[in-house]
Amino acid sequence: LSRELSRGDFIRLFQSVEPINSLVEFRASLLRTYGTIEAAFECHDRSCTGALQPEDFVRLCVSLGCSSHHAQQLFYQQICEQNTQQPEPDQLPPVSFSAFALSMRHAECLGVMQWLRRHASRHWR
Repeated sequence: LSRELSRGDFIRLFQSVEPINSLVEFRASLLRTYGTIEAAFECHDRSCTGALQPEDFVRLCVSLGCSSHHAQQLFYQQICEQNTQQPEPDQLPPVSFSAFALSMRHAECLGVMQWLRRHASRHWR
């Protein structure tokens, strides 16, 4: 058994130490891990339908160091609000790429607003 960690293992270990608690953190982790929103989505769209099934979405979140609880509670519901198609009764809807991309753009805007708020408060004290 080797005591050395690869760079990837080290990064995954520390991603799970600090939990992802917001859509802004989710987006940042996604971009660090996959490079682009499209690459992350395509990597987990196992059925190649342009939509992530609920279990695929949870798998994507867990790959970022997010707990499955947070994946279901915080992110899945927020992102599915952007879906244009309504699910069948008693079924969880898949996450469409357009809903996913729109939510990631929303997270980017939230991140910019957080940055502006932090910097503005420093300069206007």
